[in-house]
Amino acid sequence: MWLGEVHKMRKAAFGLCLALAPASGALAADPAVPTEVQQSSEDKRWEASFTSDLRYFTYRGTRGTTASSAPATNRGRGSQLYAPIGLSVTGMPTDEVKLEFMTRSGFVSSKQSTAGFKGSYSGPTDTIASATMTYLGFAGVQPFVSFNLNLPTGETVLLGTRGRARLDPDFVDVPTFGEGLNVGPTVGANVPLSENLLLNLSVGYTWRGRYTREGVIDPLLGIQGRSAFDPGENLTLSSSLTFQDGAFSAQLGLSYVFESATSIDRLRTFRAGDRIALNGALAYAFSQDFSATLTGSWSHSRPNDIVDPGQVLPTLVQEALNSNSNVFRLGLEPTYRISPALGVGPSASILYRDKNAFSPITVQFVPAKTRYAVGAFMNYTMTDRVALNARIERIWTREKESPDKYEPAFEAFLPGTGLPALSYEGWQVSGGMSVRF
Repeated sequence: MWLGEVHKMRKAAFGLCLALAPASGALAADPAVPTEVQQSSEDKRWEASFTSDLRYFTYRGTRGTTASSAPATNRGRGSQLYAPIGLSVTGMPTDEVKLEFMTRSGFVSSKQSTAGFKGSYSGPTDTIASATMTYLGFAGVQPFVSFNLNLPTGETVLLGTRGRARLDPDFVDVPTFGEGLNVGPTVGANVPLSENLLLNLSVGYTWRGRYTREGVIDPLLGIQGRSAFDPGENLTLSSSLTFQDGAFSAQLGLSYVFESATSIDRLRTFRAGDRIALNGALAYAFSQDFSATLTGSWSHSRPNDIVDPGQVLPTLVQEALNSNSNVFRLGLEPTYRISPALGVGPSASILYRDKNAFSPITVQFVPAKTRYAVGAFMNYTMTDRVALNARIERIWTREKESPDKYEPAFEAFLPGTGLPALSYEGWQVSGGMSVRF
């Protein structure tokens, strides 16, 4: 019993560490509708699986999503098609050692069609690769070590209007399309505290490589420059608890991230504030045919360190006003099995960002907002090896009226960046199948 739960918990903790290390948008954690093909060896010691998702999101609203730059008089609209693919191999060369290998990449096509503010991008995302070894030979504890890579197969320099294809990260799965080579080792252990309770502890460090981004446009020559972007490394501490007893299961995870200073063109410009994240899930099977899952998360970032304008040499000091925000998410999915093969149900979720936040990854403000989503999903098992999945959601986003935005680099508010109340509506559709043999 515990071996299966340990495997699930280790994968959850590893996914959380990846999500907290800013990398490609392909790392986004979201509900997927996979296409999977799985092959297992005759001795059952090795298994291989291929996964593929297809998701489409479209929206329209009061303005473009980079609201401080988009034209004030034009309604905004945009879309994104995202198709991640993955390959994983799991094996046990001995009874005491478990090995897991994973690689994931994908294709994204993102577009903003706001009149006077158009831009589009189509191409690959970065590639994520990992290798994990878990030792099962100790009684009461299972240590593991993993090695994670972000390979720069995406694109980081979007000259001209192409940069406008970077959409609000609260809207889409992939807000940016690539960064540099990242190397992240992680060590940890799974500790069964009782027959029903499992503790996971891990620590990871990510070295994030330098890469090039588009720079500012020369006002005289009209030529857009390029900048060397050197993001800070980060240290991630993670822990989680998993409980399961009959029809009830629960999971609670906590992580804390420390980050070093970021440099642009070899000058230290800021250090992102420490980040804490809490996430959890509750699931209960009321009967053989009816069950429900409730998920929630909260993240908070402390104030950033920015350049002190009063010093001759670049010196980082804590900003006077926190330019980060709290983000809350809550989701509910009841599932009803019409037959042993067919499960359907509604879905509902809400995201709340309490104030504007500056994202160093997308280099833009992420507006304070409330985002609602209501939809439905279906899981259909055609045979014991073939299953179909589908999901559709209607999305509403409301951004409250906001004052001029605070620019941490200058410790000042930017005149004219205040916004009236904005609203957006959209659809998100995904579908696929899974095949095992």
